[in-house]
Amino acid sequence: MQERIQGRAFRYVCFILAVAISALVWIAGEANAEHGGKHGPTFQIQCDAMQPFVFDAIKPPPHHLHTPYGNTAIDSDSTFRTLAKNTETTCKREWHNSAYWNPVVREGGERMTPVQVKAYYTALGDQSKVHNMPPGAEMIGDVARYRCGIGDESRSSVWPIYGCEQDKFEITVFFPSCWDRDGKTYEHFRYPDGTKCPLGTVKIPRLRLSTIHDAADDRLDEPLHVSAGAGEWAGPRTFHADAMFVDTRPGDTDSAMSEFNALVERCIRQVGDTEARPSGCG
Repeated sequence: MQERIQGRAFRYVCFILAVAISALVWIAGEANAEHGGKHGPTFQIQCDAMQPFVFDAIKPPPHHLHTPYGNTAIDSDSTFRTLAKNTETTCKREWHNSAYWNPVVREGGERMTPVQVKAYYTALGDQSKVHNMPPGAEMIGDVARYRCGIGDESRSSVWPIYGCEQDKFEITVFFPSCWDRDGKTYEHFRYPDGTKCPLGTVKIPRLRLSTIHDAADDRLDEPLHVSAGAGEWAGPRTFHADAMFVDTRPGDTDSAMSEFNALVERCIRQVGDTEARPSGCG
């Protein structure tokens, strides 16, 4: 057990260094590359939030408070196999038993639970080259944006927009969308350089996890803090999210994955950047 924890810690440090470099290059053009409205290659999966608790199924301990979504069996000991055995999910597409989680957010001294959670799967660049998501993928998203409001007039920033006079604000985390096919732990996934994946990697659907929160008194005044340890809270730049991609059911290993891959084909590969999405993509 100790060797496993040390190994996870070493891999995580190496991963963070690599992500920091690639994310600086990638985030500059990200806002212009987003597909919005009802057009472009995207589908969404809505999920409900579960009660926060101290866990992390990917990063090494010590762990801190996270809010989980999706697979109800998620905990610090979860693996692809244990999650695949569970058929319970908080997601609206009942076959989707992948797991997502992010640190708890606090406004002033008040903990906040998202009122709406959406996992968007999309693609940048040539959608025809998108590979299917690898079952068992463990991913960490370290690129976050904050949005004041959720409508067409909303504003986004890499920093919370304090003084935001809207009844809601949104935090979106962008995940790597390039895979080296040598493994499924987080260090095998990279951010693209613009719309191009690094040499030796292939393009997979790009996940962005969006959590929408109510703003107290329709205004975001207090500084936001992010759970960072036992009783510890850090600044909003530390916000991130994690995902374990499952979509496999016991005794029926193909149906859930077929549902997901069918959405990839219909809503991503067959939809151009400016084309209207088919019904059912969200």
